[in-house]
Amino acid sequence: MRWPALSHISADLTGLYQTALKQPMRRVDVVLDVIERHTVAWLTTVLTDMQPTHLQLQMDTSIERVQAFVPELLQAATRVKCFRLMVRSQYGIATSKIVSLLRPLSITELEIVDLSGHSLAYRPESLALSAASAVQSLEFVSVSISDRTQSFLITRSRIHGDITAELLDDMSSRSRREKNWS
Repeated sequence: MRWPALSHISADLTGLYQTALKQPMRRVDVVLDVIERHTVAWLTTVLTDMQPTHLQLQMDTSIERVQAFVPELLQAATRVKCFRLMVRSQYGIATSKIVSLLRPLSITELEIVDLSGHSLAYRPESLALSAASAVQSLEFVSVSISDRTQSFLITRSRIHGDITAELLDDMSSRSRREKNWS
């Protein structure tokens, strides 16, 4: 992120970070490829301090350490309402793994993007229903695999507790995604 008014600051990362904490932060993008315990501690501190409402997380799910540390990292994302999970894996990732990542969040909008074209081992509608069951606040789910995107509006019946995932047309879906992230 660049603040034009602070262009005179150079190599003062501590000062820049302290200044950033005083700025309203809406979106944080995190790329997890090589991750260690100290990286998770630092990222957790950043998420706790900045309290973003939008979080984009890109990760390689075939790296075991990444899968182990992500739930800890997401516990700091207490104000996140829009979550974009970008996954890449050579083996595929099961719905249950994604749902376990989502469970501690209180998100309303979820986007899942398969970066490798074959990481997701489920149908988009199955993921939408599973995610909606795990996250009671979820209202919108978008799943992108290769060049195809399917989006669902989630509705809940108060009487029976039933969950419905209604497939949205491309125009409605694109409009909602752009509105969330613009």
